[in-house]
Amino acid sequence: MTDKPLSEIFKSIEKQADISVDFDETQINIHQKISVNIKNKKLTEALSMILSPLKYKYAIQGKHVVITNEKNRQKSESIVGFVKNPNGEPLIGASVLVKGTNNAVSTDIDGRFHIKASPKSRLVVSYVGHDTQEIAVTPGITMNIELSEKANIMDEVVVVGYGTQKKANLIGAVGYTDHKQLERRPVNNLGQALQGAIPNLNISYGSGKPGEKTRMNVRGFASINQESKPLILIDGMEGNIDKINPRDVESISVLKDASSAAIYGARAPFGVVLITTKKGESGKTQVNYNGRFSFSKPTTRTDFLTTGYDAAMLVDEFMRSYNGVTYTRLTSDDYKELEARRFDKTENPERPWTVVQNRGGVESYMYYANFDWYNYLFDHSRPTWDHNLSISGGNQKINYLLSGNYGTQDGIYRQNTDKHRTANLMAKVSADAYKWLTIKFMARLYDSKYTAPGVGHGYNIPSLTFHALPYMMPYNPDGTWVYQNPIQASGPSDGIHILIGDGTSKSIEENRYMTYSWSTIFKIMKGLTFTANYNFKHSTTDYMERSTRAKYSQYPGVEEVAQASWFSNKLAQEYEKSFYHNVDAYLNYDNTFNSHHIYAVAGFNYEQNHYKHHYATKLNIQSDNLNDFNLGEKGKDVTVQGGQSKWALLGYFGRIGYDYAGKYLAEFNIRWDASSRFPKDHRAGVFPSFAVGYRMSEEAFFDPIRKVFSNFKIRLSTGSLGNQAISDIRLLSIHTEVEHARIGRIPHEWRARHLCCRFSPSLGKTHLGNRYPPQFGSRPRILRQ
Repeated sequence: MTDKPLSEIFKSIEKQADISVDFDETQINIHQKISVNIKNKKLTEALSMILSPLKYKYAIQGKHVVITNEKNRQKSESIVGFVKNPNGEPLIGASVLVKGTNNAVSTDIDGRFHIKASPKSRLVVSYVGHDTQEIAVTPGITMNIELSEKANIMDEVVVVGYGTQKKANLIGAVGYTDHKQLERRPVNNLGQALQGAIPNLNISYGSGKPGEKTRMNVRGFASINQESKPLILIDGMEGNIDKINPRDVESISVLKDASSAAIYGARAPFGVVLITTKKGESGKTQVNYNGRFSFSKPTTRTDFLTTGYDAAMLVDEFMRSYNGVTYTRLTSDDYKELEARRFDKTENPERPWTVVQNRGGVESYMYYANFDWYNYLFDHSRPTWDHNLSISGGNQKINYLLSGNYGTQDGIYRQNTDKHRTANLMAKVSADAYKWLTIKFMARLYDSKYTAPGVGHGYNIPSLTFHALPYMMPYNPDGTWVYQNPIQASGPSDGIHILIGDGTSKSIEENRYMTYSWSTIFKIMKGLTFTANYNFKHSTTDYMERSTRAKYSQYPGVEEVAQASWFSNKLAQEYEKSFYHNVDAYLNYDNTFNSHHIYAVAGFNYEQNHYKHHYATKLNIQSDNLNDFNLGEKGKDVTVQGGQSKWALLGYFGRIGYDYAGKYLAEFNIRWDASSRFPKDHRAGVFPSFAVGYRMSEEAFFDPIRKVFSNFKIRLSTGSLGNQAISDIRLLSIHTEVEHARIGRIPHEWRARHLCCRFSPSLGKTHLGNRYPPQFGSRPRILRQ
C-alpha cells in the first residue's frame, strides 16, 4: 500500500483478517498517510510494520485489535454523574459511552453512572425516546446530564409488516403504543394493559375468572360465523397475548385496514397485532426487579337482600301474581317465625335460624334465616402477587436479556378459593458476528396452572345464583349440607355450594408454551438487508376434572346422596398438544436519494401446524381424594375420544413504497397465499393493496396554523384480505360402525375487500392520525361456503 491513510489500511485488515480494529479517535490520527507492504504477512507482523514507526501499541483480544497511543495516553479517571429528564426524574438504564471506545455503562435506579475515562474524553449519553447528547467529561466534579424528550413524535419509528416506517409517513391505518404507556398500568396481563391504549382495538373478557382468555377484535366484529380475532405476532411469530409478560414488551403496533395488513394476506382477515419484545442494551450487567401486591373490589354494588322474611314475601307475591301459586312452601306460621327474626343481623340463640320441626310425621330441618349468601360464597378482594426480574447487558458486538415473571392470583370463591399461577421466562441474545452479519436467538417459556372448586373450569356462577335465597342456610347445625328441603322444591344453588365446600370436586388446567426463534440478518450493501427467520412453538394443555358424590341432610341424623348429573362420581382427563413451525425469508431495501425516499420488501413465508387431542372419562372412582383411572373398575364405564389435524400455508409477499420529502406518499403491497385448508382448485389467492397519502402540513401555506395542526394528512387506500383462519374440521360427517369422524368441507371464496379514505389531523404535538380518523368505505364481505 502506497500513501494510504490509516483508516483505509485498518478497513483492509478488518476485511481480510475478519477482525475488528478498535481505537480512540482522540489518540490515533487515522488520517495520517503511510506506505507499507504487508502482502502475505501474518497479522502480528503486519500490525508491527504499520504501528511501530508511529509509536503506536496494539493488543489482540479475541476478535478485536485494540490500538493505543502510549505517548499521548492519559491516565483514566473515575467519572461520576446522573442522567435525568427535564422534570428531574432519573432515567434508569440510560447508556453512557466513552466516544471512540467500547467502554460503556448503564445508569442505575437513581440515574447514576460511574465510568473510567481520560480527562479529554467525551461521553455519548442516550436513552429511548430522548435526544442523544455528547458532552465533555469533568473529572472530580459530579456530572448532571439532562436529556430532553424527542421534540417531534412524528419521527418515531413504528413496526409494520416485515419492516419499520416513520410514524409521520404511514399511509395505512396503524395504531401504536410503547412500553412506557404499558408500564404505567399495574396489571399482570397484557390484554388488560392494552384496554383503551389503542383506539379501535377492542378488548373484553367473558368473566372475571383468573386467567380468563382475552377477547380481541379490531374495529368491531366482522364475522357472524367465527370469532373475528386479529392475527397476533410476537417478534414475528404467531402467539397468544395471554402468554407473554407485559414487562417484556417494547412496543405494539396494530394494523387495522387492508392496506396495512394485506402483506399478511390470508393470515390476517381481521387485522394484525405486532408485538415487539425488549432486547439487551450495551453496558455493564444490570439487574432490575419490581414487585406488586394488590387487592381488587367489585365494580358493581353487592348489597343484596339478606332478610329472609322480605325475600320470601317478594318471590311468593311475584309467583302468585304470575301463575297463582307461591314459590316457597312456607305456611303462615312459618312467616311468623321469619318475621320474628326479621331484624336479626346475626343469629340469636333464642331465635335460631335452623330448627327441627315435625313435618308430615317426620322430624325435619326448617330454616328461618337472614343469611348472606353472597359474602359466604364470594371473596371480592382477590389478592394478587406479581414479581418481575430481568438481567441485561452487553457491548457494541453482543447484548443479552434474561427476564422472568411469576404471578399468583386468588379467585372469587371464599370456600376453597380458585387459584391461578403463571410463570414466564424469556432469554434473548443478539450478536454482530461480523459487520455484515447479525445473529439473534430467543427462547420463551410460559407455564400456568388454574385450580378451581366445583364444576369444570370453575363455571359455578350460574348455578350459585339459583334458589339461594336468604331464608335458606347452606349447612345444618351438625355440619351436614343443605340441599333438598321442606321449604322449596329446588335446593339452594342447585347444590353447587356443596361441591365447592367439600373441595373434592374440582378442575385443574395446566398450560405450557415453549417457543424458540432463530434469526440471521445479512447486510448486503447500503440500505439492503436479507433476513431469514425460523420459529418453533410447542404447546400443551393438560386438563383434569373430578366430580364426587355429595351428601346432604334434611332429617337430623340422616344423610342422603344427592342425585344430579353434576354429583356423579366421575374423572375426566383431556390432553392437547400442538407443534408449530414458521419460516420467513425476505429482502428489505430502504434508501433516500436527495428528497426521494424508496423502500421495498420481497420474501416468502411458510407455516405448518400439527394438533393432537385426547379425552377420556371413567365413572365410579374408588377414592374422593385420589384421581387416577386405575382406581375405577377395569374395563367399565370408560369413554375415550381423540382427534388431530394438520394444516400448512405458503405465501409470497412484496411491498414497494415511495415518498417525496415526506410530503407525497404512495405504497403498494401484494401477497399470494396457498392454504392446505382449501381444495386444490381453490387453494391459492392473491391479495393486493394500494394506498396514497398527502401531508398537507408540509406545504408552506400551512405555516400559519402549524402550531394548531402539527401534522395534517389525507389518505386513500384500497385492498383485499384473505381468510384461512377457519376450522380444520367443517360440517361434512362420515359414520362408521367403529367411530364417528368428520372431514372438512371447504369454503369457495376467501376474500374480503376494503376501500377507505381518511383524514388524519394532529393537534400540537399530539398525533391523532391513527386515533380518531374520519373515514368512509365499504364493509368486508362474509366468507361464502
